Amino acid sequence: MARFVLMRAVPVAVATLILSSAFVFAQVTPAHEGGDATKCSKCGKPFEKALKYCLDNLQKASYMEKIAIGILLLAEGGHPDELEECIKAAMRTPGMIGSTKWAGWYIGFGSFFLTEVYKRYPREDVKTCLEEIIKKGAPEQEPTGGWFSSKGSAKKANYPAEDHGQLTAMVYSAMISMKKFGMEVPAQTLSLTEGYMQKQCGGGGITYGTGNGLGDTTGSRGGFAMVGLDFVGRRDHKIFTTYQGLYPRNFANLKKGHHIGGWHFMGALLGCYSLGADIFNQLCNHWLAKLIGEQRDDGGFYLGDDEASGGEKGLFGGDRASTASLALLMLLKNHPNQLKPPKAGPAAKKPGGGGGGGGGGGGSPFGKKKTEEDAPQSTPGGKK
Repeated sequence: MARFVLMRAVPVAVATLILSSAFVFAQVTPAHEGGDATKCSKCGKPFEKALKYCLDNLQKASYMEKIAIGILLLAEGGHPDELEECIKAAMRTPGMIGSTKWAGWYIGFGSFFLTEVYKRYPREDVKTCLEEIIKKGAPEQEPTGGWFSSKGSAKKANYPAEDHGQLTAMVYSAMISMKKFGMEVPAQTLSLTEGYMQKQCGGGGITYGTGNGLGDTTGSRGGFAMVGLDFVGRRDHKIFTTYQGLYPRNFANLKKGHHIGGWHFMGALLGCYSLGADIFNQLCNHWLAKLIGEQRDDGGFYLGDDEASGGEKGLFGGDRASTASLALLMLLKNHPNQLKPPKAGPAAKKPGGGGGGGGGGGGSPFGKKKTEEDAPQSTPGGKK
């Protein structure tokens, strides 16, 4: 159980050393022309290297790594077959629930990702799978309204929290989005989760979990909840208003994600993206040059503070979540509309339909002019 402790801050001296090293390295190897990432052509090659690294490692990626890569591919739009592989991995979630000690994490990661897929590709198989995940996941919900790896296991293990704020935020985002689509979402399950979100969100963001008020150091917990809140038009929600002021103060903490740094990076990235260009660009301007400077020659990248004691590499088997998050940051900085669902809306597209559009055979979004309509349009899995 201890391997899934989240958001524990590193000692101040260690964090200072890590951050100061990043600043020095970035100054030696500036990553942007004129300091402006928006007009920088230097993101292209690092992006291609990171994307290639993710694709080359897709077959051996873990469940959670495939979901991180899947979110990147939703935005990138040029690899429908590989995206379909990520979707199929997530759709195996219902079979895992009840047969694995990590059931709660599959509920969270699987439902979050598949909801994002459905916003762009409203396939009937994805809808059915989402409803089954929530149906089977509902009995795993704690009385607090949150989720842990399995119901009651935190207390049995004498864990510092009864549930996980980040995991619950993922499920919450999925459920409110599903409800907007008219999918079947148990009313009591959603009501308990809404109450949990309201209660756990204080001045420091969504807490680690019930019984542990550790603040949202990197902003990842709030970010996952904000994706759904933005989609359903609830930008006046307490989580949104809290994180609007919280994120700029937390940018320097991005490397303090405990154990699964790549996913804390992803959550903070998505939250800032939900708040709009001003805050998202602040995140990019603070970190992008530094993180590109730390990318390896093979395209891979690792962000996290716990590599020596297991960390993301121990839990996930590699650094693909970190690499996918870095690639997504580069992509959205240069092409900010790539992660937005098509303006026509999911209702205008048939579930499971094939199609042309922008999802051809792997062309780089850095190699063509982008427009307001540059969300991926082809539907993975459309052919039988």
